[in-house]
Amino acid sequence: MTIPRLYNLPTVDINSIMTIAERDDLPFPVKRVYWITSNHEDEIRGEHAHKSCQQLLVCLHGELNIQLEDNHGNKSSFCLKHPNEMVLIPSQYWCKIAYKKDAIVLVMASHEYDPEDYIRVYDEFKSQELKYHLG
Repeated sequence: MTIPRLYNLPTVDINSIMTIAERDDLPFPVKRVYWITSNHEDEIRGEHAHKSCQQLLVCLHGELNIQLEDNHGNKSSFCLKHPNEMVLIPSQYWCKIAYKKDAIVLVMASHEYDPEDYIRVYDEFKSQELKYHLG
């Protein structure tokens, strides 16, 4: 099983700072990209897990506090404050994200959107066996 991980992406500083994520920097082929804006101070988002989809989160502006938990109770926490940092959220991890005011978040996903891939009830997540696979 894949575990959560923090990546530091390379940056180039020529009149402005450019952060680069190329195919070899990413742990999976990206099939969907989206971003989230206009968050309120201390807004909580996420609070779900994915059966198969993995995600990479980049905080382009502001700050994110990410709490992850597998269904065995193993927990990981990450604070993203810099746009060259990226967190891998593997499938089968419960994710809870606290957004600071005006955070802008870029998400790269391993799968296209599928509502059947979501586990939205924490008790169901905790009671399931890890029967899903990466696909």
